[in-house]
Amino acid sequence: MPFVQRVLEPKFLSRTSLRDENGKPRVTDEELQAVTNCTLSNALRQLASLVLLAEDIFSELTSQLEGITERSKCARTKIEFIHELVEKYDPKIVPVPEGSLSDFALRKIHYTASNPLRKELFTADTRPASLRNLYEKATTDRLSASILDQLRRDSQHSPYLL
Repeated sequence: MPFVQRVLEPKFLSRTSLRDENGKPRVTDEELQAVTNCTLSNALRQLASLVLLAEDIFSELTSQLEGITERSKCARTKIEFIHELVEKYDPKIVPVPEGSLSDFALRKIHYTASNPLRKELFTADTRPASLRNLYEKATTDRLSASILDQLRRDSQHSPYLL
């Protein structure tokens, strides 16, 4: 199941209480208009949240596309270099060694390609910003829970710590 990277707030537009803690009505008249005003203001808040999330998504997409552009430029220069080598290549100049299958079998050193192994492809720096924020929030929440466990007087531990 994928992570919820972005949350649109407020979730419930019309969820409001027209009464205070004591049960007295906050609005004496025109309750429908009060609920409508609250719903409209929450809809505006939700649209503002949507705009911020869209900006975050587009900035992340822009950075990914910039990386793709850099890699494609690098691939283009390699392709142009290989194209120049192929254009200059003359098969009549290259000597073809003569030999038999037994001569080839006696050979102990064969051609091997040297492609280095790429390491550390998935590091904290390569994570998207939204995942980094989730990770930081999770680690700080866990740390704060462990700090609170130290201050408990009943020597119990939080069930949320691993």
